[in-house]
Amino acid sequence: DFEGFKIYKSQDGGETWEMVNLYEDVVESVSFPSTNIGFGLNSYGEIFKTTDGGDFWANICDNYDFESINFPSESVGYGFFRDPLEDYYTYKTTDGGTNWILINQGIEFEQIDFLSENIGYGTTGDELYKTTDGGESWGIIYEDEEDIESISFF
Repeated sequence: DFEGFKIYKSQDGGETWEMVNLYEDVVESVSFPSTNIGFGLNSYGEIFKTTDGGDFWANICDNYDFESINFPSESVGYGFFRDPLEDYYTYKTTDGGTNWILINQGIEFEQIDFLSENIGYGTTGDELYKTTDGGESWGIIYEDEEDIESISFF
């Protein structure tokens, strides 16, 4: 039961907040590349899109079992998942989430975050990766003995 998950938005720099009318299952991952355009992922791997800041959500894709999604723009987005055999896959969309292409297989990402359509970062636990070509290639830029719990860029 996901009744405790809620998303709030502010339109005045954080002075006031209002709850977004979240579609009932969109709880795994949410990405808003602009004020009104947002993408949500539910626990079944279905992707939903809002064009009105979260008041209404429409299912736009249910062909993948993504664990997380990230949209640096309204058209370009990234998603990744791990299959039951423990293989890892990273996909990219250039049409707002309708169609996806495989761009990487094998890197065990736990989280990805893109600053732009081409520059992104991913964690595998104790390694931080960076891409500058939209996910086509990745290089390790930092390693630590401790796990990197989370990354986020604003």
